[in-house]
Amino acid sequence: STDLVITQILVEEKTQRDPAAVAYAAKFGKPGAQKFSKPKDSEKKKKKCDYCKKSGHVKEECRKMKADNEAKAAEKPKELVAKIVTIDEPEPQALSFSLFMAEALATRQDVRTKWIVDSGASATMCSHRDWFMYYSPLSSPIKVWLGDERFINAIGKGRVSLNVPTGNGSTHNVVLVDVYYVPDLNGNLLSVSQFTNRGGHVNFVGSGCELSDARATVKVQARNRQGLYILDATVDTSKSALIAHLSPSSSDPPTPLVANFAGVDKVSKATLDTWHRRLGHVNFKSVLKMVRKGLVDGMEITGDKVSKHTCKPCFEGKHARTPIRTISEVDNPRLLHRIYADIVGPMQTVTRQGYRFSNNHVEAKSHYNMVRLQKTKEETADETRYVIERAEMETGQKLNFLRTDGGGEYDSTRFRQYLKSKGIHHEKTTAYTPQHNGVEERFNRTIFEMARTMLNDAGLPNSYWGDAVLYASYILNRTPTRALPNGITPYEAYTGNRPYLGHIRIFGCKA
Repeated sequence: STDLVITQILVEEKTQRDPAAVAYAAKFGKPGAQKFSKPKDSEKKKKKCDYCKKSGHVKEECRKMKADNEAKAAEKPKELVAKIVTIDEPEPQALSFSLFMAEALATRQDVRTKWIVDSGASATMCSHRDWFMYYSPLSSPIKVWLGDERFINAIGKGRVSLNVPTGNGSTHNVVLVDVYYVPDLNGNLLSVSQFTNRGGHVNFVGSGCELSDARATVKVQARNRQGLYILDATVDTSKSALIAHLSPSSSDPPTPLVANFAGVDKVSKATLDTWHRRLGHVNFKSVLKMVRKGLVDGMEITGDKVSKHTCKPCFEGKHARTPIRTISEVDNPRLLHRIYADIVGPMQTVTRQGYRFSNNHVEAKSHYNMVRLQKTKEETADETRYVIERAEMETGQKLNFLRTDGGGEYDSTRFRQYLKSKGIHHEKTTAYTPQHNGVEERFNRTIFEMARTMLNDAGLPNSYWGDAVLYASYILNRTPTRALPNGITPYEAYTGNRPYLGHIRIFGCKA
Protein backbone atom coordinates (compact mmCIF):
# COMPACT_ATOMS: atom_id res chain seq x y z
CA SER A 1 0.00 0.00 0.00
CA THR A 2 0.99 3.66 -0.16
CA ASP A 3 1.49 3.88 3.61
CA LEU A 4 3.92 0.94 3.60
CA VAL A 5 6.00 2.46 0.78
CA ILE A 6 6.21 5.80 2.62
CA THR A 7 7.32 4.08 5.86
CA GLN A 8 10.12 2.14 4.11
CA ILE A 9 11.36 5.30 2.41
CA LEU A 10 11.54 7.16 5.74
CA VAL A 11 13.44 4.30 7.39
CA GLU A 12 15.94 4.15 4.52
CA GLU A 13 16.51 7.89 4.73
CA LYS A 14 17.13 7.71 8.50
CA THR A 15 19.52 4.82 8.00
CA GLN A 16 21.66 6.91 5.69
CA ARG A 17 21.90 9.63 8.30
CA ASP A 18 22.40 7.40 11.50
CA PRO A 19 23.88 3.90 11.00
CA ALA A 20 23.13 3.04 14.65
CA ALA A 21 19.45 3.07 13.83
CA VAL A 22 19.94 -0.17 11.87
CA ALA A 23 20.67 -2.10 15.06
CA TYR A 24 17.71 -0.49 16.71
CA ALA A 25 15.42 -1.35 13.83
CA ALA A 26 16.77 -4.90 13.68
CA LYS A 27 16.00 -5.42 17.36
CA PHE A 28 12.77 -3.56 17.83
CA GLY A 29 11.37 -3.21 14.33
CA LYS A 30 8.53 -5.50 13.37
CA PRO A 31 8.14 -6.68 9.74
CA GLY A 32 5.09 -5.38 8.09
CA ALA A 33 4.56 -2.67 10.68
CA GLN A 34 1.56 -0.53 10.00
CA LYS A 35 1.03 3.15 10.58
CA PHE A 36 0.73 3.94 14.26
CA SER A 37 -2.78 4.66 15.32
CA LYS A 38 -3.84 6.03 18.70
CA PRO A 39 -5.69 3.43 20.78
CA LYS A 40 -9.36 4.01 21.21
CA ASP A 41 -10.88 4.93 24.59
CA SER A 42 -12.72 1.60 24.72
CA GLU A 43 -9.38 -0.25 24.46
CA LYS A 44 -7.90 1.83 27.31
CA LYS A 45 -10.79 1.04 29.58
CA LYS A 46 -10.25 -2.68 29.05
CA LYS A 47 -6.66 -2.44 30.40
CA LYS A 48 -6.12 -3.15 34.12
CA CYS A 49 -2.96 -2.47 36.16
CA ASP A 50 -1.51 -5.50 37.98
CA TYR A 51 0.05 -3.19 40.61
CA CYS A 52 -2.68 -0.77 41.74
CA LYS A 53 -5.58 -2.88 40.35
CA LYS A 54 -7.08 0.14 38.58
CA SER A 55 -8.33 0.25 34.98
CA GLY A 56 -7.14 2.51 32.18
CA HIS A 57 -3.41 1.62 32.22
CA VAL A 58 -0.99 -1.29 32.56
CA LYS A 59 1.68 -1.93 35.21
CA GLU A 60 4.47 -0.38 33.12
CA GLU A 61 2.50 2.90 32.99
CA CYS A 62 1.49 2.92 36.69
CA ARG A 63 2.38 6.20 38.37
CA LYS A 64 1.79 4.80 41.86
CA MET A 65 4.38 2.06 41.30
CA LYS A 66 6.95 4.63 40.15
CA ALA A 67 6.31 6.81 43.21
CA ASP A 68 6.61 3.84 45.56
CA ASN A 69 9.87 2.74 43.94
CA GLU A 70 11.34 6.22 44.30
CA ALA A 71 10.39 6.29 48.00
CA LYS A 72 12.00 2.89 48.62
CA ALA A 73 15.16 3.98 46.83
CA ALA A 74 15.47 6.98 49.15
CA GLU A 75 15.28 4.71 52.22
CA LYS A 76 17.89 2.22 51.00
CA PRO A 77 21.36 2.20 52.67
CA LYS A 78 24.33 3.69 50.98
CA GLU A 79 25.34 1.61 47.97
CA LEU A 80 28.82 0.84 46.80
CA VAL A 81 30.31 0.81 43.34
CA ALA A 82 32.84 -1.64 41.95
CA LYS A 83 33.79 -0.72 38.38
CA ILE A 84 37.17 -1.35 36.80
CA VAL A 85 37.83 -0.83 33.08
CA THR A 86 40.38 -3.14 31.47
CA ILE A 87 41.79 -3.16 27.96
CA ASP A 88 42.12 -6.38 26.01
CA GLU A 89 44.38 -6.10 22.94
CA PRO A 90 44.08 -9.30 20.90
CA GLU A 91 45.29 -7.57 17.75
CA PRO A 92 47.43 -4.45 17.22
CA GLN A 93 44.82 -2.94 14.93
CA ALA A 94 41.79 -3.28 17.22
CA LEU A 95 41.03 -2.15 20.78
CA SER A 96 37.97 -3.31 22.73
CA PHE A 97 36.79 -2.02 26.14
CA SER A 98 35.10 -4.26 28.69
CA LEU A 99 34.02 -3.89 32.32
CA PHE A 100 35.99 -5.94 34.84
CA MET A 101 33.26 -7.54 36.99
CA ALA A 102 32.76 -10.54 39.25
CA GLU A 103 32.60 -12.97 36.34
CA ALA A 104 35.79 -11.55 34.86
CA LEU A 105 37.56 -11.89 38.21
CA ALA A 106 36.53 -15.53 38.34
CA THR A 107 38.32 -16.14 35.04
CA ARG A 108 41.55 -14.57 36.31
CA GLN A 109 42.88 -17.05 38.84
CA ASP A 110 46.09 -15.03 39.28
CA VAL A 111 44.28 -12.06 40.84
CA ARG A 112 41.73 -13.78 43.06
CA THR A 113 44.20 -13.82 45.95
CA LYS A 114 45.69 -10.39 45.14
CA TRP A 115 44.72 -6.86 46.01
CA ILE A 116 43.90 -4.59 43.08
CA VAL A 117 44.22 -0.80 43.39
CA ASP A 118 40.94 0.46 41.90
CA SER A 119 40.11 4.09 41.21
CA GLY A 120 36.52 3.18 40.34
CA ALA A 121 35.61 1.39 43.59
CA SER A 122 33.91 3.54 46.20
CA ALA A 123 35.07 1.33 49.08
CA THR A 124 37.71 -1.30 49.82
CA MET A 125 36.28 -4.80 49.33
CA CYS A 126 37.43 -8.35 50.00
CA SER A 127 35.93 -11.68 48.98
CA HIS A 128 37.81 -13.87 51.48
CA ARG A 129 36.07 -14.22 54.83
CA ASP A 130 39.07 -15.90 56.48
CA TRP A 131 41.33 -12.91 55.75
CA PHE A 132 39.59 -10.65 58.27
CA MET A 133 41.34 -10.13 61.60
CA TYR A 134 38.28 -8.20 62.83
CA TYR A 135 34.85 -8.81 61.35
CA SER A 136 31.34 -7.57 62.06
CA PRO A 137 28.32 -8.60 59.96
CA LEU A 138 26.16 -5.79 58.62
CA SER A 139 22.62 -5.45 59.94
CA SER A 140 21.40 -5.32 56.34
CA PRO A 141 23.30 -6.04 53.09
CA ILE A 142 24.67 -3.14 51.03
CA LYS A 143 24.44 -3.26 47.23
CA VAL A 144 27.70 -3.18 45.27
CA TRP A 145 27.01 -2.01 41.72
CA LEU A 146 29.02 -3.53 38.91
CA GLY A 147 29.84 -2.09 35.51
CA ASP A 148 26.83 -3.58 33.71
CA GLU A 149 24.38 -2.10 36.21
CA ARG A 150 24.03 -5.40 38.04
CA PHE A 151 24.77 -5.59 41.76
CA ILE A 152 26.08 -8.00 44.37
CA ASN A 153 25.81 -7.70 48.17
CA ALA A 154 28.31 -6.70 50.85
CA ILE A 155 27.35 -8.56 54.03
CA GLY A 156 30.10 -7.63 56.50
CA LYS A 157 32.77 -5.12 57.43
CA GLY A 158 36.10 -5.29 59.25
CA ARG A 159 39.88 -5.10 59.01
CA VAL A 160 42.47 -7.09 57.07
CA SER A 161 46.13 -7.42 58.09
CA LEU A 162 48.76 -7.34 55.32
CA ASN A 163 52.52 -7.84 55.19
CA VAL A 164 54.28 -5.45 52.79
CA PRO A 165 57.99 -5.39 51.86
CA THR A 166 60.02 -2.33 52.83
CA GLY A 167 62.72 -2.69 50.17
CA ASN A 168 65.59 -3.61 52.50
CA GLY A 169 64.58 -7.24 52.91
CA SER A 170 62.29 -6.72 55.91
CA THR A 171 58.51 -6.36 56.02
CA HIS A 172 55.96 -4.08 57.65
CA ASN A 173 52.60 -5.13 58.98
CA VAL A 174 49.76 -2.84 57.91
CA VAL A 175 46.04 -3.01 58.59
CA LEU A 176 43.34 -2.11 56.04
CA VAL A 177 40.34 -0.66 57.86
CA ASP A 178 36.68 -0.40 56.85
CA VAL A 179 36.97 -3.32 54.42
CA TYR A 180 33.65 -4.70 53.13
CA TYR A 181 33.16 -8.44 52.79
CA VAL A 182 31.65 -9.18 49.36
CA PRO A 183 31.61 -12.98 48.87
CA ASP A 184 30.44 -12.85 45.23
CA LEU A 185 33.13 -10.43 44.10
CA ASN A 186 35.70 -13.18 43.49
CA GLY A 187 38.49 -10.67 44.07
CA ASN A 188 39.83 -7.91 46.33
CA LEU A 189 39.71 -4.18 45.58
CA LEU A 190 41.56 -1.34 47.32
CA SER A 191 39.57 1.85 46.79
CA VAL A 192 41.69 4.85 45.81
CA SER A 193 38.93 7.32 46.72
CA GLN A 194 38.46 5.87 50.20
CA PHE A 195 42.22 5.76 50.72
CA THR A 196 42.78 9.41 49.76
CA ASN A 197 39.71 10.64 51.65
CA ARG A 198 41.30 9.29 54.83
CA GLY A 199 44.54 11.20 54.25
CA GLY A 200 46.48 8.63 52.23
CA HIS A 201 48.55 9.40 49.16
CA VAL A 202 48.55 7.58 45.81
CA ASN A 203 51.19 8.34 43.16
CA PHE A 204 51.02 6.71 39.72
CA VAL A 205 54.52 6.63 38.29
CA GLY A 206 55.99 4.58 35.48
CA SER A 207 54.70 1.03 35.43
CA GLY A 208 53.12 1.12 38.87
CA CYS A 209 51.86 3.23 41.73
CA GLU A 210 52.90 3.95 45.31
CA LEU A 211 50.54 4.16 48.29
CA SER A 212 51.53 5.74 51.62
CA ASP A 213 49.82 6.80 54.81
CA ALA A 214 49.30 10.41 55.87
CA ARG A 215 52.74 10.64 57.50
CA ALA A 216 54.48 8.77 54.68
CA THR A 217 55.94 6.32 57.20
CA VAL A 218 54.52 3.23 55.49
CA LYS A 219 54.76 2.83 51.70
CA VAL A 220 53.23 0.08 49.58
CA GLN A 221 54.01 -0.63 45.91
CA ALA A 222 51.49 -1.73 43.28
CA ARG A 223 52.73 -3.01 39.89
CA ASN A 224 50.92 -2.69 36.58
CA ARG A 225 50.11 -6.15 35.25
CA GLN A 226 47.99 -6.33 32.09
CA GLY A 227 46.34 -3.01 32.92
CA LEU A 228 45.66 -3.82 36.59
CA TYR A 229 47.60 -2.37 39.51
CA ILE A 230 48.35 -5.39 41.71
CA LEU A 231 49.34 -4.56 45.30
CA ASP A 232 52.70 -5.99 46.35
CA ALA A 233 51.48 -7.46 49.64
CA THR A 234 50.46 -10.73 51.28
CA VAL A 235 47.78 -11.39 53.85
CA ASP A 236 49.02 -11.95 57.41
CA THR A 237 47.31 -15.27 58.07
CA SER A 238 48.67 -15.54 61.61
CA LYS A 239 46.57 -12.57 62.65
CA SER A 240 43.67 -13.41 60.39
CA ALA A 241 43.25 -16.70 62.23
CA LEU A 242 42.00 -14.83 65.29
CA ILE A 243 38.71 -13.39 64.02
CA ALA A 244 36.50 -11.31 66.28
CA HIS A 245 32.88 -12.01 65.37
CA LEU A 246 30.21 -9.60 66.60
CA SER A 247 26.45 -9.84 66.46
CA PRO A 248 24.62 -7.72 63.87
CA SER A 249 23.42 -5.41 66.64
CA SER A 250 26.96 -4.54 67.68
CA SER A 251 28.41 -1.21 66.74
CA ASP A 252 31.06 -0.80 64.08
CA PRO A 253 34.68 -1.31 65.15
CA PRO A 254 36.38 1.73 66.69
CA THR A 255 38.27 4.09 64.42
CA PRO A 256 42.01 3.24 64.49
CA LEU A 257 44.73 5.76 65.19
CA VAL A 258 45.88 5.84 61.55
CA ALA A 259 43.38 6.58 58.81
CA ASN A 260 44.20 3.73 56.44
CA PHE A 261 47.33 1.92 57.59
CA ALA A 262 48.40 1.02 61.10
CA GLY A 263 52.12 0.44 60.63
CA VAL A 264 54.02 -1.68 63.16
CA ASP A 265 57.64 -2.75 63.23
CA LYS A 266 58.09 -6.49 62.94
CA VAL A 267 60.16 -6.78 66.14
CA SER A 268 60.54 -4.29 68.98
CA LYS A 269 63.83 -4.50 70.88
CA ALA A 270 64.31 -3.26 74.45
CA THR A 271 66.01 -4.18 77.72
CA LEU A 272 64.39 -6.36 80.38
CA ASP A 273 63.75 -3.34 82.60
CA THR A 274 62.10 -1.46 79.74
CA TRP A 275 59.81 -4.39 78.89
CA HIS A 276 59.02 -4.70 82.60
CA ARG A 277 57.81 -1.09 82.61
CA ARG A 278 56.07 -1.37 79.22
CA LEU A 279 54.05 -4.33 80.45
CA GLY A 280 52.71 -2.55 83.50
CA HIS A 281 55.48 -3.71 85.87
CA VAL A 282 54.63 -7.37 85.45
CA ASN A 283 56.91 -9.90 87.13
CA PHE A 284 60.40 -10.17 85.56
CA LYS A 285 60.03 -13.95 85.29
CA SER A 286 56.82 -13.53 83.30
CA VAL A 287 58.58 -11.15 80.87
CA LEU A 288 61.38 -13.67 80.27
CA LYS A 289 58.86 -16.52 79.92
CA MET A 290 56.97 -14.66 77.17
CA VAL A 291 60.13 -14.46 75.04
CA ARG A 292 61.71 -17.84 75.80
CA LYS A 293 58.55 -19.84 75.11
CA GLY A 294 57.44 -17.72 72.15
CA LEU A 295 54.12 -16.73 73.71
CA VAL A 296 54.02 -13.40 71.82
CA ASP A 297 55.29 -11.90 68.56
CA GLY A 298 57.26 -8.71 67.94
CA MET A 299 59.14 -8.78 71.26
CA GLU A 300 62.90 -9.10 71.80
CA ILE A 301 64.96 -8.55 74.98
CA THR A 302 68.40 -7.01 74.61
CA GLY A 303 71.18 -6.88 77.18
CA ASP A 304 71.20 -8.78 80.47
CA LYS A 305 68.41 -11.23 81.18
CA VAL A 306 68.57 -10.40 84.91
CA SER A 307 67.52 -7.05 86.37
CA LYS A 308 70.37 -5.39 88.28
CA HIS A 309 68.32 -2.90 90.25
CA THR A 310 65.20 -2.84 92.40
CA CYS A 311 62.08 -1.34 90.87
CA LYS A 312 61.00 1.34 93.36
CA PRO A 313 57.58 1.96 91.76
CA CYS A 314 56.81 -1.77 92.23
CA PHE A 315 57.49 -1.53 95.96
CA GLU A 316 55.38 1.60 96.32
CA GLY A 317 52.50 0.42 94.14
CA LYS A 318 52.32 -3.24 95.16
CA HIS A 319 53.13 -2.90 98.86
CA ALA A 320 50.56 -4.72 100.99
CA ARG A 321 50.04 -4.33 104.72
CA THR A 322 50.86 -7.28 106.96
CA PRO A 323 47.74 -9.32 107.81
CA ILE A 324 46.34 -8.45 111.21
CA ARG A 325 45.95 -11.34 113.61
CA THR A 326 42.42 -12.31 114.49
CA ILE A 327 43.35 -13.47 117.99
CA SER A 328 44.95 -10.95 120.36
CA GLU A 329 47.97 -11.98 122.39
CA VAL A 330 47.49 -9.14 124.92
CA ASP A 331 47.28 -10.48 128.48
CA ASN A 332 44.90 -8.95 131.02
CA PRO A 333 45.76 -10.66 134.32
CA ARG A 334 43.39 -8.72 136.59
CA LEU A 335 40.50 -6.32 136.64
CA LEU A 336 41.25 -2.81 135.44
CA HIS A 337 44.56 -3.86 133.93
CA ARG A 338 43.36 -2.31 130.64
CA ILE A 339 40.33 -0.33 129.41
CA TYR A 340 39.35 0.05 125.74
CA ALA A 341 37.72 3.37 124.87
CA ASP A 342 36.19 4.93 121.75
CA ILE A 343 33.72 7.68 120.90
CA VAL A 344 30.85 7.26 118.42
CA GLY A 345 29.20 10.22 116.69
CA PRO A 346 28.05 12.76 115.91
CA MET A 347 24.63 11.22 115.36
CA GLN A 348 22.25 12.63 112.76
CA THR A 349 19.50 12.96 115.35
CA VAL A 350 19.99 14.80 118.66
CA THR A 351 18.45 13.20 121.73
CA ARG A 352 15.80 14.95 123.78
CA GLN A 353 18.54 16.00 126.22
CA GLY A 354 20.78 17.34 123.42
CA TYR A 355 23.27 14.44 123.24
CA ARG A 356 25.01 13.63 119.93
CA PHE A 357 27.95 11.40 121.01
CA SER A 358 28.33 8.10 122.83
CA ASN A 359 31.61 7.61 124.78
CA ASN A 360 31.99 3.84 125.22
CA HIS A 361 34.42 1.97 127.51
CA VAL A 362 35.02 -1.78 127.93
CA GLU A 363 37.02 -3.27 130.82
CA ALA A 364 39.36 -5.83 129.22
CA LYS A 365 39.27 -8.58 131.89
CA SER A 366 35.51 -8.80 132.51
CA HIS A 367 34.21 -7.11 129.31
CA TYR A 368 32.05 -4.94 131.55
CA ASN A 369 31.01 -1.82 129.63
CA MET A 370 30.52 1.76 130.79
CA VAL A 371 28.74 4.24 128.46
CA ARG A 372 28.62 8.01 128.81
CA LEU A 373 26.55 10.30 126.53
CA GLN A 374 28.05 13.62 125.41
CA LYS A 375 26.87 16.76 123.68
CA THR A 376 30.28 17.67 122.22
CA LYS A 377 33.65 16.00 121.61
CA GLU A 378 35.32 18.42 124.03
CA GLU A 379 33.66 16.53 126.90
CA THR A 380 35.54 13.30 126.03
CA ALA A 381 38.49 13.83 128.39
CA ASP A 382 36.27 14.69 131.38
CA GLU A 383 33.88 11.77 130.79
CA THR A 384 36.77 9.31 130.39
CA ARG A 385 38.32 10.63 133.60
CA TYR A 386 35.00 10.06 135.38
CA VAL A 387 34.83 6.45 134.14
CA ILE A 388 38.40 5.70 135.26
CA GLU A 389 37.92 7.08 138.77
CA ARG A 390 34.57 5.35 139.26
CA ALA A 391 35.97 2.01 138.07
CA GLU A 392 38.94 2.31 140.43
CA MET A 393 36.58 3.01 143.30
CA GLU A 394 34.24 0.09 142.46
CA THR A 395 37.00 -2.51 141.98
CA GLY A 396 39.67 -1.21 144.34
CA GLN A 397 42.24 -1.62 141.53
CA LYS A 398 44.35 0.91 139.67
CA LEU A 399 44.16 1.27 135.89
CA ASN A 400 47.38 0.41 134.07
CA PHE A 401 46.59 0.89 130.35
CA LEU A 402 44.08 2.97 128.39
CA ARG A 403 43.78 2.01 124.72
CA THR A 404 42.19 4.51 122.29
CA ASP A 405 42.61 5.61 118.69
CA GLY A 406 44.74 8.62 117.78
CA GLY A 407 41.87 11.09 117.85
CA GLY A 408 42.53 14.61 119.09
CA GLU A 409 39.89 14.27 121.82
CA TYR A 410 42.26 11.91 123.64
CA ASP A 411 45.40 13.97 122.99
CA SER A 412 44.81 17.23 124.83
CA THR A 413 47.53 18.55 127.12
CA ARG A 414 45.22 18.42 130.13
CA PHE A 415 44.28 14.78 129.52
CA ARG A 416 47.91 13.74 128.98
CA GLN A 417 48.87 15.37 132.29
CA TYR A 418 46.03 13.56 134.06
CA LEU A 419 47.11 10.14 132.76
CA LYS A 420 50.71 10.92 133.70
CA SER A 421 49.71 11.86 137.24
CA LYS A 422 47.78 8.59 137.61
CA GLY A 423 50.61 6.49 136.17
CA ILE A 424 48.38 5.26 133.31
CA HIS A 425 50.05 4.27 130.04
CA HIS A 426 48.13 5.60 127.03
CA GLU A 427 48.10 3.06 124.12
CA LYS A 428 47.25 4.64 120.75
CA THR A 429 46.35 2.42 117.79
CA THR A 430 47.98 2.74 114.38
CA ALA A 431 46.29 5.24 112.07
CA TYR A 432 43.55 3.76 109.86
CA THR A 433 43.80 0.44 111.75
CA PRO A 434 40.65 0.03 113.87
CA GLN A 435 41.48 -3.68 114.20
CA HIS A 436 44.02 -2.78 116.91
CA ASN A 437 41.11 -1.66 119.07
CA GLY A 438 38.89 -4.55 118.01
CA VAL A 439 37.22 -5.19 121.37
CA GLU A 440 35.81 -1.67 121.51
CA GLU A 441 34.92 -1.56 117.79
CA ARG A 442 32.95 -4.82 118.07
CA PHE A 443 31.17 -3.52 121.16
CA ASN A 444 30.14 -0.36 119.32
CA ARG A 445 28.46 -2.44 116.64
CA THR A 446 26.73 -4.74 119.11
CA ILE A 447 25.28 -2.01 121.31
CA PHE A 448 23.97 0.13 118.44
CA GLU A 449 22.42 -2.88 116.70
CA MET A 450 20.55 -3.68 119.90
CA ALA A 451 19.53 -0.02 120.36
CA ARG A 452 18.14 0.26 116.81
CA THR A 453 16.25 -3.00 117.19
CA MET A 454 14.59 -1.89 120.44
CA LEU A 455 13.63 1.47 118.91
CA ASN A 456 11.96 -0.29 115.98
CA ASP A 457 10.17 -2.68 118.33
CA ALA A 458 8.87 0.17 120.50
CA GLY A 459 7.96 2.36 117.53
CA LEU A 460 9.79 5.30 119.04
CA PRO A 461 11.48 8.10 117.05
CA ASN A 462 15.25 8.29 116.65
CA SER A 463 15.45 11.05 119.27
CA TYR A 464 15.27 8.25 121.87
CA TRP A 465 18.50 6.64 120.65
CA GLY A 466 20.38 7.80 123.79
CA ASP A 467 17.92 6.02 126.10
CA ALA A 468 18.09 2.89 123.94
CA VAL A 469 21.92 2.88 124.06
CA LEU A 470 22.02 3.19 127.88
CA TYR A 471 19.41 0.44 128.23
CA ALA A 472 21.35 -1.80 125.81
CA SER A 473 24.52 -1.18 127.85
CA TYR A 474 22.70 -2.27 131.01
CA ILE A 475 21.41 -5.47 129.31
CA LEU A 476 24.76 -6.43 127.71
CA ASN A 477 26.45 -6.32 131.13
CA ARG A 478 23.89 -8.85 132.36
CA THR A 479 23.87 -11.33 129.45
CA PRO A 480 26.54 -13.99 128.79
CA THR A 481 29.31 -13.47 126.24
CA ARG A 482 31.67 -15.93 124.55
CA ALA A 483 34.61 -13.74 125.49
CA LEU A 484 34.33 -14.97 129.12
CA PRO A 485 35.00 -18.53 130.34
CA ASN A 486 32.17 -20.74 131.59
CA GLY A 487 29.61 -18.44 129.94
CA ILE A 488 29.31 -16.05 132.86
CA THR A 489 28.04 -12.50 132.47
CA PRO A 490 30.27 -9.38 132.47
CA TYR A 491 28.45 -8.13 135.57
CA GLU A 492 29.40 -11.24 137.54
CA ALA A 493 33.01 -11.13 136.27
CA TYR A 494 33.26 -7.44 137.26
CA THR A 495 31.45 -7.47 140.63
CA GLY A 496 31.56 -11.15 141.64
CA ASN A 497 27.76 -11.22 142.02
CA ARG A 498 25.11 -12.79 139.83
CA PRO A 499 22.85 -10.24 138.12
CA TYR A 500 19.17 -9.85 139.07
CA LEU A 501 16.75 -9.45 136.12
CA GLY A 502 13.36 -9.48 137.85
CA HIS A 503 12.86 -5.79 137.16
CA ILE A 504 13.65 -5.94 133.40
CA ARG A 505 10.81 -4.83 131.10
CA ILE A 506 10.38 -4.35 127.33
CA PHE A 507 12.00 -1.13 126.20
CA GLY A 508 9.39 1.51 125.46
CA CYS A 509 6.49 -0.31 127.16
CA LYS A 510 3.93 1.49 129.33
CA ALA A 511 4.94 1.78 132.97
